[in-house]
Amino acid sequence: MQRVLIEFSTGRAPDDRRAALGVAYGAELRRPIVSSGDVPAGLTVPTLGEAYVPPLCRIAELGPDARPGDESWWDDRPVRDDLWQALVVHLTSPGATRAPLLVLGQPGSGKSVLTRVVAAQLPPADFLVVRVTLRDVFAAGDLQDQIEQAIRNDTGERLDWPALSRSAGDALPVVLLDGFDELLQATGVSQTDYLRRVAAFQHREADQGRPVAVLVTSRTSVADRAQSPPGTIAVRLEPFDESRVGTWVATWNRVNRAAFRALGARPLDREIVLSHRELATQPLLLLMLALYDAEGGDLRQAGELRRGELYERLLRRFARREVVKERAGLPDRELGLAVEDELRRLAVVAFAMFNRGAQWVTATELDGDLAALPLGGAPARERPGLRAPLAAADVVLGRFFFIHRSRTSLDERRRETYEFLHATFGEHLVARLTAEVVDDLVARDAAANLSWREGPGVDDDLLHALLSYAVLSSRATVLAFLGEVLAGRDGAHRVAWADLLLRLFRDVPYVAGARRFDDYRPRRLRVPVRYAAYSANLLLLALAAGGSLTGRQLFPEAADPVAEWRAQVGLWRSQLDPEEWQGLSDLLALDRLGESGARDLRIWTHHRRAAPPDVDVPWLLGLPAGQAGGGWGLSRDLLARLRRNAYLTCDVDSAVVVHAVEPFLDKLATALAVFHTAPGGSASAARALVDAWLLPLRPATERERREVYLRGVRLVAAVSGVVPEWDRAAFLGLLFDRLAADRAASPELVAEVLAACPVEPLGEPAAMFALLRCAQRALGANEVTDLRLARIVNPLVRDGVGQLDVALDGVTADVLVRLHERGLGETFLTPGLLAAFEARYGRQHPDLVRRLDPLVREMVDPPGKRRQHGVANEVEADS
Repeated sequence: MQRVLIEFSTGRAPDDRRAALGVAYGAELRRPIVSSGDVPAGLTVPTLGEAYVPPLCRIAELGPDARPGDESWWDDRPVRDDLWQALVVHLTSPGATRAPLLVLGQPGSGKSVLTRVVAAQLPPADFLVVRVTLRDVFAAGDLQDQIEQAIRNDTGERLDWPALSRSAGDALPVVLLDGFDELLQATGVSQTDYLRRVAAFQHREADQGRPVAVLVTSRTSVADRAQSPPGTIAVRLEPFDESRVGTWVATWNRVNRAAFRALGARPLDREIVLSHRELATQPLLLLMLALYDAEGGDLRQAGELRRGELYERLLRRFARREVVKERAGLPDRELGLAVEDELRRLAVVAFAMFNRGAQWVTATELDGDLAALPLGGAPARERPGLRAPLAAADVVLGRFFFIHRSRTSLDERRRETYEFLHATFGEHLVARLTAEVVDDLVARDAAANLSWREGPGVDDDLLHALLSYAVLSSRATVLAFLGEVLAGRDGAHRVAWADLLLRLFRDVPYVAGARRFDDYRPRRLRVPVRYAAYSANLLLLALAAGGSLTGRQLFPEAADPVAEWRAQVGLWRSQLDPEEWQGLSDLLALDRLGESGARDLRIWTHHRRAAPPDVDVPWLLGLPAGQAGGGWGLSRDLLARLRRNAYLTCDVDSAVVVHAVEPFLDKLATALAVFHTAPGGSASAARALVDAWLLPLRPATERERREVYLRGVRLVAAVSGVVPEWDRAAFLGLLFDRLAADRAASPELVAEVLAACPVEPLGEPAAMFALLRCAQRALGANEVTDLRLARIVNPLVRDGVGQLDVALDGVTADVLVRLHERGLGETFLTPGLLAAFEARYGRQHPDLVRRLDPLVREMVDPPGKRRQHGVANEVEADS
C-alpha cells in the first residue's frame, strides 16, 4: 500500500508534528509481533513489518437493514483478495470523509494489527494519521479529546487537534479508532450512536475546511450495537487461506533458521500447521501454534487441537517453565501443584479485568484481589523463598509473553497497568477457573450425604465472589471456552453440573448475610446488581451444561413459572448495565410451551440472535387458546397504565413503543385493546391496520393481501359486542381507504373483501364513503366482478323502495351511474336531489350530472319514513 501511495504522492514534506507521528507509527513495523516477556529460549520473534500478511476480506455498504454482527449476513458478499487496494480506493474517495469505515473481525483476526500497519504505511506527505487505541484513552471523553490524548501518548506532545489538522495542508487527516468493543466494555453504557457521533465529527470537520477520514475496528459480535450512518462501509477480515498460512510460516522459519539449527529443532511444517486449520487460519492462533511447537509441543504429535486446548497447553508449558526456572528439582507432584498455582494467579489477573469491565488491571488492584482470594496458596508476600513479592507485580507477571505493561487513562490519570497480549488469553483463564471452581463444588456435593442436608448445602462463596460482578455473556468467547471444556466431559458430569447450578440459581434470592470472600471487591456495586449478575451467570453455566432448561426446572415450586421468569428477567433488565443486559438478551433464546394454567418455557442459548416469533398476547395473559373467529378485548385501563408506566419508569424501550402507538391511544384506543382469534393466532385491530398500511413496502402476493384485508373485516365482525359501533366504523374506514389506494389488489379481491364486511358499521358516513371508493376502483374489470359489486352496493345505498338513502357526492354518483349503465343499478334519485348535486358539483363533474339524469324519478316517502336527502361535499364525505 505504501509503495502505491508514494508513487502517486503529491504532498509536500510533513512538518515536525506530522513527522513525529509518522516516526512513532513507523517504529511499530520494526518491533516484534510479541513485544514483551520471554519467548522460548533462542527463538527470534519476527517484527511486525516482516510477519504481517494482509488478510482476505469481505466488503459491504451498511444500509438500514444491514446486520453486520450476524455472520450469516456476510455469506452473500464475495471474499476479496485486495484489502490494500480497497483501503487506498476508500481513502482517496469523497465518501471517506463523510462516514466511517468499519473494520470487523473475530478475536485474534488482526484488527488492531491492521491499524498499526496502516498507520505506519500511509505516507506522512499525503496523510496525517492518528491512531487511537480506545482502551488507552479516557473512555468517557469526546472524540476530539480522545484524539488529542492519543497524540500525547504517542509523541509526548500536547497538540490541539484543529490546529494540527489545519497544519496538514493538502494531506488528508486519517483517524484510526481501534477497539469499539473494548470501549463498550470500559464504559458499560449503550453506545448505539457511536458511529453516528463519529460521522457528526467528520461533518463538523468538513464544514470547518478540515475533512477527515475515520476507521473504526470492532469485534464482529458487537457490530450491531452501533447504528451505522448513511454511507458507512464495513470490511470484515476473513481467516487466512492456505497461501497466507504458508507465507507466514515461511517468514517464521526464515527468521528462526539459525535458532532451529542451534537447537537441533525442525522448522515449522506448513502442512502440519494446516492440519489444525481452525486454528491456523486466525493470525493470533497461528502465532500460538508456532510458539507451542517451538516450546517442545511438537504439533506432529499433538492430535486434533481445539482453541481452548491449545491455550491450555501453551499456558501450562510457560507456567511450568517459570516454576522450573525458579524452583529446579521439585518432585513431579509439587511441580504440578506449583504450575496450578501459577495458572490460578494468572486467572485472578483475568478475573481482575473481567470483573472491572476493563482490559487492564493495576498492580495495586491485583494485590488486593490476590490477598482477598484463596487462590494459588498464600499471598506471595507471606511465602518467603517461593517467588518475588506480589507488590512487585511487574516482576511476577512481566515474565510471560502474553502479559505486558501498558498505560491507561480511564480517569484521566496515567497509570502503569497490566494487560494480556490479547483478550482471549484472559477469557480462556476466566473460563478455566470458573470450570475448576464448579468442578470442585460438584465433587464436594457428590461426597456429601444429601439425605439429611437442608437447603442447597453447597458452599458457593468463592463462585459467588468471582461471578457476581460481571455477566459471562458480555464476553462470548468465555462461554465458547466453557463449551469446549464441557464438551470433553461425559453426560453424567454435565448432569451433575446442571443439577448443582440449578439449586444455586433457585437459592440466590434467599441468601443474605456475610460471605467468606466479601473482602474481594473489584468494584463497588449495589447488592441487587450482584444478585442479578450471579443469577444470570448461574443460568448461563447451567445452560452450557444442560443445553436447555424449562421454566418448571428453574422454578419448580412456582404456580406459574412464566410469571417467575418475567420477574427474573425484570431483575436482570433493571440491574445489569445496558451492555450486559443487551449481551444477555441477545444470547438467550426462548420457546413458549403449553397454554393457560399449563404454560411453560424452554430456554437455551443461541449465538446468532434468533428472531422471536410474533407476540402471542393470549399466551402472555394466561388465557386458553381461543376459538377461531372469536373476538375479545382488554381493559381500557390497561392501555392507560401502559402510557403512565412508560412515563414513570423513564424506560427507553417502553417509551419508544408508546410513542409509536400514541396516535392510536389518542384517537382509536380500542384498536390496541380488541383482538380477533384466527387460525394463525390472535391479532389486535391496530396490528391488522398496520399490516394493511405497510403492504406497499413489501412484495406481497395476492394471497397475502387477501389474508391481510379479510383479517381486518372479520375482526370488525367478531368484536361487535366488545367495542362501540363508531370505533368499528372508524376501523373499517381506515382499512377501506388503504384498500382503495392499493393498486396491486385485484378487483376480484376488492369485491371479496367488501362482501365480507358487516353491515352495521356502514351507517357511519366515513365508513360508507370508503367502501364506495373501493367499489369505484374495482368497477369495470369484468362482468362477474361488477355483478358481485352491484349486489354489495345496491342494498347499502337505497331504501326499501329503491330511493337513494345515503349522501350524494362525486364518488357515490360515479358508482351509481356506472352500475346503471351496466344494467346493474337499482337506485333512483329525486329531481330535487339531482338539482342539489348539480348546484354543488356541476362545474366539476358536468358529465356526472348528465349521466345521473336517467336515474331521476318522482317518489313520495312512505308513511312514517324519515329520510335524509342530501348532497355531501368532498370534505364531508371524506370525514
